[in-house]
Amino acid sequence: MEAGINLAELLRGLITNLFVLLGFTSVCMVVSGWAVRQKRKVNAWMVGLLYGGMSVIVMLAPVVTHSGLNVDCRAGVLGTAALLGGPRTALASFLFPCAYRMSVGGQHCLFGIFEILLPGLFGSLCYVWYRRRHRVPTLRQVLVSSLFAGVGTNLVLSAFFLSGAVKNGAAEFGVLGSIAVVLVAPVSMALLSTLIVLEQRHVVAMTTLAETERRMLHSQKMVAIGQLSYRFAHSILNSLTTILSDAELAKIDSSDSGQVDSHMDGIIKTVDNVSRLTGELVAFAIPGPLRLRSMELGKCLVGIDRLLAKTLGNEIELVVDDGGCVTGTVHIDPNRIEQVIVHLAINAAEAMSGHGRLTISVSAADLSEAERDRLQAGVYAGDRHHGRFAALAVEDTGCGMTKEVVSRIFEPFFTTKERQDNTGLGLPTVYTIVQQHRGVIDVKTRPGHGSTFIIYFPVLA
Repeated sequence: MEAGINLAELLRGLITNLFVLLGFTSVCMVVSGWAVRQKRKVNAWMVGLLYGGMSVIVMLAPVVTHSGLNVDCRAGVLGTAALLGGPRTALASFLFPCAYRMSVGGQHCLFGIFEILLPGLFGSLCYVWYRRRHRVPTLRQVLVSSLFAGVGTNLVLSAFFLSGAVKNGAAEFGVLGSIAVVLVAPVSMALLSTLIVLEQRHVVAMTTLAETERRMLHSQKMVAIGQLSYRFAHSILNSLTTILSDAELAKIDSSDSGQVDSHMDGIIKTVDNVSRLTGELVAFAIPGPLRLRSMELGKCLVGIDRLLAKTLGNEIELVVDDGGCVTGTVHIDPNRIEQVIVHLAINAAEAMSGHGRLTISVSAADLSEAERDRLQAGVYAGDRHHGRFAALAVEDTGCGMTKEVVSRIFEPFFTTKERQDNTGLGLPTVYTIVQQHRGVIDVKTRPGHGSTFIIYFPVLA
């Protein structure tokens, strides 16, 4: 009966230690994730101190035998520190547990100190062996190294300190209990090192994926720039031809002031077109800094009718609704929001072929949880806005768009217009500005029924 009780207590204590190790693995995951996000390399000495602190925690919840011997998972923690971090990490990990063990004292103090040092020594040997062969240990090699360090620690301790421990342990715990004590070091080290290696691989995989996505986006941007270069060069050549032709004609018709004025107007119009194209390219490639202000979204519509009058022409009815300026305070750059409205208005005017009704309005947005999740699906969970939104809507009565077109409208240089001076940068510029304001954009449209662009801006709490 005595042996059975002792075995149950032993297993309960070891399971407690293993759960502590799982908690420590979670801490390691948090530290690794933080280091990757901050693009920092964690200092080996700091990692060692972290392992050392964890070894003290498992030492605070040991299984104490009748002979006064403490059994815990310290060897697994310190062996993992050395195997994965190297000698410097191992040295740093010794500080806290050695100090704690000496403060406790007792007849097994020297044994406890060696139980701290030996796993680090064996783990460091494995680390150096892999480094000299320029190898990154596989998961199988990590498990073999854990077995080597744990068993090696047990053999040395048994040979020099516990000559009668095996016999006494069998009497105290039984055969199964003695096996459990022997396996504490290798099993705890294998478990902890495996979990940490798997987490490191996960972090590396996520980093590689992010880098792959960055390269893919860069590649797509280079392709888009190539397309732009062709269009831009084509537009420049056509514009220069027009300028040269009008200048020659003006020279020939110098005696007729009316003809000269007509040619000069053509030159001015062509130069303005080239300037606009160049300005769009610069604004898209290198966005300027934001000048953010806290204000009601509706105030951005003040004077917008006068600004758009020349752009829209007389055949388009413009309706502006500022929502009574009660949509909530947002943090925006008014000039950038004005730029968004102008781009959307120009896009709407082209969709309506110069005839129709354009409605620009702001309102408080009442979104359901499903709508929030849909609109912010591409936003990192920690950056999502959970409060109220203010909505800016631009609605036209134009030709509408198919689903295929909607899926591409924010791609740089994509356009369905036949005009040669259309660079396809208007809507991508709108998308970029909305992202800079931590907003989201939604498009509601169908062929023959017009389009509505709705931009949601976070309302300040």
